Amino acid sequence: MSVGSRRLGWSLSGLGWSLSGPGWSLIGMAFLGMAVPALAQQAPPTISAGEVYEIVHPGSVDSSLGAKVDATTLLVRNDDGVAMTFDTKQLRPRAPYTAWWVVFNNPELCREPCACGFPDVFDAAQAEDVETAVFWATGRVTDRYGQAHFSGAVGVGEEELPTGDDQVVFGPGLLDPDAEIHLVTRTHGRERHPERRLEKQLTEFNGLCSPNCFDQQVSVHRSPTCE
Repeated sequence: MSVGSRRLGWSLSGLGWSLSGPGWSLIGMAFLGMAVPALAQQAPPTISAGEVYEIVHPGSVDSSLGAKVDATTLLVRNDDGVAMTFDTKQLRPRAPYTAWWVVFNNPELCREPCACGFPDVFDAAQAEDVETAVFWATGRVTDRYGQAHFSGAVGVGEEELPTGDDQVVFGPGLLDPDAEIHLVTRTHGRERHPERRLEKQLTEFNGLCSPNCFDQQVSVHRSPTCE
């Protein structure tokens, strides 16, 4: 089961690439010259690949990157917003997870300029200067091997923030498609039934946690323009 996020006027498949299982492959690189209607008046989209790491001591300014996971994320940017895929493993089997956007709109103001980190999320004054935003992307239940595929997209502007209960932790959303963006998976304990209870686990930051929710993995995509 998966719960999708809001979509832009373009889709991941429309950009000429796809993912399959925990691995990924770019296809149709000629899309850069194609006349995709939503991109006709824009510069070509940019794509970055990100490594995935476990999070040590999650949820605090003392959080840090742990072991590398054999997984990959992709982030596509254009003038209207960003789209992502997150193919990962080493999660709890058959368990509900959410994926979250962590956006640093002013990465040059991060504690380490253009290399934002946990202090730029959990230090309130720092997060305000950077205009950090944390909000829901999507959610799904892992398979029996602890693998999952997440995908989502978000447009530029505060009005593009998700509107469901407990889906915006803080911040103004995506203000600049060239922002630094971190993608985070968050565990929500064991799967709950009936379906209405499970939906809360897949769509809310603190959905039925008490107290089993924590941020488990992160993938970093630096700003392509920050100097």
